[in-house]
Amino acid sequence: MGVVDSVAEGLIVAALVGELLLVLANVADRVYFRHSFLWSDEAARLTLSILAFIGGAVAYRRRDHAFVRIVLNIISGPGERACLAVDAGSFVILPHAGQQAIFREESTAAGDLMRKLIADQEENQIKKIEASGMQVTRPDLAPFRALMGPAYERIAAYAGADNVKKFQQMAEQGHNG
Repeated sequence: MGVVDSVAEGLIVAALVGELLLVLANVADRVYFRHSFLWSDEAARLTLSILAFIGGAVAYRRRDHAFVRIVLNIISGPGERACLAVDAGSFVILPHAGQQAIFREESTAAGDLMRKLIADQEENQIKKIEASGMQVTRPDLAPFRALMGPAYERIAAYAGADNVKKFQQMAEQGHNG
């Protein structure tokens, strides 16, 4: 496990340094050139995810994770060892496919919740600006969709018609809430 630990810690250091350099470069770019890197938000999210997930795993393995430490301090001795054994055993007992199913289900549920929260927040903001007297227009999307036909055909040529249909269905679901 020493190699895995070293790789994980190296990833954390690289992500932290990368995040720092990215933020500094983006700030300098905004200040001096009045421009921003388009990809900086995505890269920042990726490095933050690496820091959160891999950093959490490293902290847990070291028993430095704040919540784990609090629980283990409360139930020291044999109780602590029992909790660690049950936790380690759960990943051995639960098959990999079962773990993937749990993560997939929870990720889907979290995504659905976030979409609902964002849609609710957007609707509340629209109501507020309408209440303040601003007129909100909602354009007819049919002409735009018709103009997208050739683009969808070109995308279908390399991504597959089924994938384009699936994307369009997802976009329509997102639009309808």
